[in-house]
Amino acid sequence: EYLGGFLEALEIRSNVIFVVHSWGATLASHWAASHSDAVKGIVFMECSWSPFDSSTMPPQLLGFVQAIRSEAGEAMILAKNMMLETAIRGGTIRNVDDATLDNYRRPFLDDGEARRAMLSFARSIPVDDGPEETLRMMESGSSWLSASDLPKLLVVGDPGSSMTEEERLRVTKWSNVTEVKVEGKHLLTEDSPDEIGAAISSWYEGSFPR
Repeated sequence: EYLGGFLEALEIRSNVIFVVHSWGATLASHWAASHSDAVKGIVFMECSWSPFDSSTMPPQLLGFVQAIRSEAGEAMILAKNMMLETAIRGGTIRNVDDATLDNYRRPFLDDGEARRAMLSFARSIPVDDGPEETLRMMESGSSWLSASDLPKLLVVGDPGSSMTEEERLRVTKWSNVTEVKVEGKHLLTEDSPDEIGAAISSWYEGSFPR
């Protein structure tokens, strides 16, 4: 709803190339599935196309998801801003300094409802059989991408954190997928920004020759 409204407000209706990370890949592919004529290509990284299995999730991640979905989640995000204060530095190999972290904090300096979007996102992380709406969006986007000949660039993190090896192999079998690997945990653009930029440039030149 918000992504579609944003693109429409900017009158972006054609030649769309998404460069998306994590949950952004679910949102972008879901939108693309119903706007296929508008999309030219997609670059995605550190995303998952299937729900986490609670029996195999890292205990720390499972505990975080369970806490976020409880009453404690309000204080964790709306008051303590834990998505930024702990997750950013925990998602990188390199040390994220305070100046860099301040850029992430800037839109969320006010506590309370100003941080509601982050709480809603965290509570949408798919585990086992829910939330149902998230699972429907993941299925819609992945089904469309797997069948589409749309040029796709998969950026894989080494060691990465969100995409399993099984899922990576499944995605590489989709039509018209180029795969590159860069150093990084979850926030690949923080760990390998130049390498990702070069990979996108090379993929674009090869996919859309002048």
